[in-house]
Amino acid sequence: MNYAMSIDNEQEDLKAQLKMKTASLDTKVNELGKMLSESKKLVKLEMEQESWKSFRIDDMR
Repeated sequence: MNYAMSIDNEQEDLKAQLKMKTASLDTKVNELGKMLSESKKLVKLEMEQESWKSFRIDDMR
């Protein structure tokens, strides 16, 4: 019985670690999304629309 409780506790610890890592990943993905959005805005403001494709921006004005 003690072994089962030990394994259960380990599983709960791993779940908590996974939850923290997932939250960290979500934060980083959101940061990168904001950076991408800001970069697109700068390209659109500073470059001619014809050159947007070289930055892999397929948007229309």
